[in-house]
Amino acid sequence: MPTNDTTGASTPHFGFRDKRVVVTGAASGIGHRTTELLLEAGAHVIALDRNPVQLSVAQFVSVDMTKPHTIAAAAGAISGEIDVLLNIAGVPGTADPEVTMRVNVLGLRMLTELLIGRMRSGGAVTNVASIAGAQWQAHLDEVQRLLATPDYDTGVAWVKDHPMDGKRAYDFSKECVVVLTKQHGKYLREHGVRVNSVSPGPVRTPI
Repeated sequence: MPTNDTTGASTPHFGFRDKRVVVTGAASGIGHRTTELLLEAGAHVIALDRNPVQLSVAQFVSVDMTKPHTIAAAAGAISGEIDVLLNIAGVPGTADPEVTMRVNVLGLRMLTELLIGRMRSGGAVTNVASIAGAQWQAHLDEVQRLLATPDYDTGVAWVKDHPMDGKRAYDFSKECVVVLTKQHGKYLREHGVRVNSVSPGPVRTPI
């Protein structure tokens, strides 16, 4: 019977050999497995996480997406041009709602905007959203109001002024990721950089 389990399967290169790839959330879950596959494909992986990454990456950079000064420091610690940015770091709906918004939206946005000027033409950005963000069109006005905030701190202020419970904060955060992807995509396509989001359902790994 067919199976989706690819454990132990050989990994095609998919054009990642010698590419410089930044991966957030590389210490666990989807980010960790993605990092493993990239290393097998010959990529030079720059791994970002709050926790140490137990893989032989080209560079590990510690970052706490709830703290903008560490995001700025992490971006500064990455030298040179970048081929691919994979924004995988995230927290679930069981987290504090403000933490959810800081990590899933504001931190992702800040890091991306600090790095996109160093993306090579022909490069790509991929943001991990979720099926929880499928109703983004129904909440587009609210999403756009948050994304209109000019920086991390004003984004936090907006979140504080618009309290949500944990589940709604998570769903809203992923709606924001979908729309932010579209916004960045319009700008970056003029520079030869593709921007996409993926929306997985539940997974068995830690987030």
